[in-house]
Amino acid sequence: MLGCLHDRRPAASEPGGATPHETALRLINWLLSDEVQLPIGAQAGGVLGWFDGASTRFVYPESTGYYLTILSFLHARGWPVEGIPRRARRAADWLDRQGGRLSPPATRVYLSDPPTKDWRNSFSFSFDLAMIWRGIAMTRQFLGAASADRVQAAVERRLFPLCSPDGGLLASVPIQPGPAAESWSVHPGPFQLKSAAALLCSGGNPPPELRRNAQATFERFREWTPNDCQPEFLHPCLYYVEGALLAGAAQNDPSLLRRAALALERLAAGALGPCGEPLLTLRSDAMAQILRSGCLLEAGGYLQRDLWNVALPRIATALCRYCGPDGRMHFQRDAAGRPRHVNVWSGLFAAQALLWYGDWSRRALAIESAAWLV
Repeated sequence: MLGCLHDRRPAASEPGGATPHETALRLINWLLSDEVQLPIGAQAGGVLGWFDGASTRFVYPESTGYYLTILSFLHARGWPVEGIPRRARRAADWLDRQGGRLSPPATRVYLSDPPTKDWRNSFSFSFDLAMIWRGIAMTRQFLGAASADRVQAAVERRLFPLCSPDGGLLASVPIQPGPAAESWSVHPGPFQLKSAAALLCSGGNPPPELRRNAQATFERFREWTPNDCQPEFLHPCLYYVEGALLAGAAQNDPSLLRRAALALERLAAGALGPCGEPLLTLRSDAMAQILRSGCLLEAGGYLQRDLWNVALPRIATALCRYCGPDGRMHFQRDAAGRPRHVNVWSGLFAAQALLWYGDWSRRALAIESAAWLV
């Protein structure tokens, strides 16, 4: 993958730019703001997905699940506790209201009037539901047993129709008439390793039927190895790496961790230049995914140290460029190189990645930290 070698060293900020640690603090301050988690209104407590303007703002159950997991992660790191339990309860209350509806909740809840049409709202996705289930399992200490049980039971009711008669989790099922979309999220694939691991390795206790189907999905994709990954599939393929990391660390399974490392090496080969610099077209969510998985796997001794000692500082520096002075995280660049889309899940991934990068730089990161992977 890489041809330039040097010893591990922290990423340097660009002239006038912020260091990775400063960027992580900006990101966290933004993520713990009322711009990201709505404070009032019908959708109070829900977490946004992304926005460019009023018509594109949507509250995203998947991001809300990630948000709960990062609150658990920050608490485990000793982050000042004030505000974290309150935000967790507000997120869970929003999910509770969504799950209590008679009709299936929307995949993306648009805030425009009338709501923006989105093909995703014609489907239910097992991945999104698994991320919500994981978030609730990770924050039970803040929510109380009754609240956590109620939300998880509602998520489980939505997951049961996604259990295949042949064993395993379907990626999606249609819930209302609409056009079929040619998207990776609709079809089964190795990204489902993360959804299976989320149900099996988050400290919760899924019902036996759900556990069996999650285990079958995990075994189906466990041995997957990427060959030629197109850029548009990099993000979901990196979910395979994260699922193998999450389960491998939880089960102390070196074979799974080696598979995660092999997949990451192959996927990164198409996303990084010869000296480890991310390609200009690389989205910020995928960049953060490579950074956090790379830090964990290199710290555990599963990656080529000389090569990743070059790449990780360069990825961290490049990731910081997507974060503005206000802490907002941008998704990608337009043809002129300008950042576009303020993106919450990219911000969640990036905040965790940059904190772990700081730990890695100080040789203070353990692969067991994958338990808190967002």
